[in-house]
Amino acid sequence: MSTRQTGSPARPAGLTAARWQVLGMIDHRPSTVADVARTMGLTRQSVQQTADALARDGLVDLIDNPRHRRAKLLTPTAAGRTALAEVEARQAEWANGLAAGLDPGRLADVRALLRDLGHQLDPERYGRPDDRPDLGGALGRTDPGATPTDRIEAPGAPAR
Repeated sequence: MSTRQTGSPARPAGLTAARWQVLGMIDHRPSTVADVARTMGLTRQSVQQTADALARDGLVDLIDNPRHRRAKLLTPTAAGRTALAEVEARQAEWANGLAAGLDPGRLADVRALLRDLGHQLDPERYGRPDDRPDLGGALGRTDPGATPTDRIEAPGAPAR
């Protein structure tokens, strides 16, 4: 598979990116529309529209919620799980092809940096920084007072 993605990996499975994301959210645990919206940072109305389309196409079922009489739980059907598995396999193939030409150590550094950025943006969601190993030296920061932005340079800027 080419590393150049020419469209959503969800398209061949008949899914939009939004449908793929909602199916992925409910794959391991049935959830209410409100729970999915809150977790994804979307409006309840937009997730409801996606859930309605998934139900209409037979990809999710709405089941009784023991905690709330009116707020049904979304759960994937067998067809929904099949579509999700197809998309996830296609996406994994693409991502693995893309990463194949990159140094694994540098990929680990990028992953750690993104996790640190996530923590800065939302500490509750991404965990505490002391839960992870110190990667300062691995990221080229040997000065204890240096910040991640000390290493970022604008394109064409002279080297420090």
